[in-house]
Amino acid sequence: MKKFEFLDVVKAAQVKKKSIGSELEKKDESELPAFVKEIPVSFKRREEDEVITVDYNWPALQEDNIKIKKLILRKGEQLEGLYRIYLEKEVDSFTLQYKNAVYVFRKTTEDVAKAIFTATKNVKTGIENIAGYIKTVIGSFFLISKLIVNSWAFDKAISTDGIRLINKEKLTSAQKKRLFDLIVEKLVEINSVGLVLRDFTLNNVLLTNDSIVFTDLRKLRAVKKKPMLVEEFRRTLRYLISAGLGEKEHTYGAVAYYCAAHTKTCETWYNEKNGKDGDSYSIASAIEEGL
Repeated sequence: MKKFEFLDVVKAAQVKKKSIGSELEKKDESELPAFVKEIPVSFKRREEDEVITVDYNWPALQEDNIKIKKLILRKGEQLEGLYRIYLEKEVDSFTLQYKNAVYVFRKTTEDVAKAIFTATKNVKTGIENIAGYIKTVIGSFFLISKLIVNSWAFDKAISTDGIRLINKEKLTSAQKKRLFDLIVEKLVEINSVGLVLRDFTLNNVLLTNDSIVFTDLRKLRAVKKKPMLVEEFRRTLRYLISAGLGEKEHTYGAVAYYCAAHTKTCETWYNEKNGKDGDSYSIASAIEEGL
């Protein structure tokens, strides 16, 4: 886990105000004590529609990616006092463990951060909890996920004391088949609310005590054209087979389960692909073809 600092902003601001007396005011800015340079000059907090936004104003000193310019959180999350994170250099992702919770910060773009934060507002199953996102003083954006402590992950980047690393090669055949079935179930769940997780890999899987959730949602997208849901489902099945989690004989059961859950979507996909309607067997066979 990367080293971080989590301080109460109000107290830090009070310390700064108390420390800068007339004597310090006469000095050049470069002579200010180091701790004064490392806290915000001021901040503004506002709350609207269950979302808390905190804007930080930093002194005009050297800018780097560890200082937070804007913090957006869902109401009730515990990170409201966060304004700085110690990192040796900008990284793609890092973890922060605080108050019996594990938060993962993943670098992304502003549009993606806002879109995923909005799209997951009312999604309560199948995916990790999106707590918010930050903008740093140099303009980088990081999406914040709150993970379930004592889970297992295939992604080394999020392996911490609270998230244990699991090796696919150490899974038994029965465990791989169970994981295959769970992933298919979660795909059905997120597709039911019009979402797909593109370029799916095992790094997108977080195992809990009784199920799984999809993690690293940077490629989660809302889909308006229903046939695209089927195409993304087929791509994921193809990946699962190539990764050795599912056998060819498992695919028809997975496809049949998907078709039963998304009958209209699969019928539309088949009609667009073949120019005619098809029965349930023809549709399932077409989806399975080529996997």
